Amino acid sequence: MALPWQQLLRPTLDQLWATIPVPVFDLAEHYGIRVHRRFLPDRIAAILHHLDNRWFLYLNATHSRERQRFTVAHELAHVISYRNGHSLSTPDLCMTDREHYTDSRAAEILMPSWKVRWFISENLSLDEMAKEFAVSRHAMRIRIDEFMRKNYGAMSIGRS
Repeated sequence: MALPWQQLLRPTLDQLWATIPVPVFDLAEHYGIRVHRRFLPDRIAAILHHLDNRWFLYLNATHSRERQRFTVAHELAHVISYRNGHSLSTPDLCMTDREHYTDSRAAEILMPSWKVRWFISENLSLDEMAKEFAVSRHAMRIRIDEFMRKNYGAMSIGRS
C-alpha cells in the first residue's frame, strides 16, 4: 500500500519546517534531484528528467526567485508521487487534475499549514506572509484561500 505523500516527506520536512522560508533547494537535493538553472523559453518553468535512477531538474534561470522556488516544490511533489507509485505519464488523473494536485502539494511544502495558521493568528497581511515564505503574492493568496476552505469552510483574506 502506498504511503500518503506527507509521510514520505515527514522526516525531512519536520526538520526543515523549522526554517521559514523552507529551503526547497536543499529539500530537492535531499530527495536526489539535481537542480540546474538554464535559459528556457519563458513559457517553460522547468524540465524534469529521470535518467538511470537519477533526477535532473532544469529550472528556468530567467524566472523570479519566488517562481523558481514554487517550481522546485512542484517538481519535488511529482517525484514524491512517482516514488509512491503514481506514474508521471499514465492518465491516472487527467493532466489538469494532476497538475492542480501537484500545485497544492507544492504549496503545502513551501507554506506549511501550522505556519500559515500562526501567521493568520498574528494578523500578518498577505504581503507579509508572502515575503516570509518567499513565494509570490498570487501563490500566497491561493494557499490561504485553500487553507481557510479546508479548515474553516470559508474564504480568507480579501483580494486586495
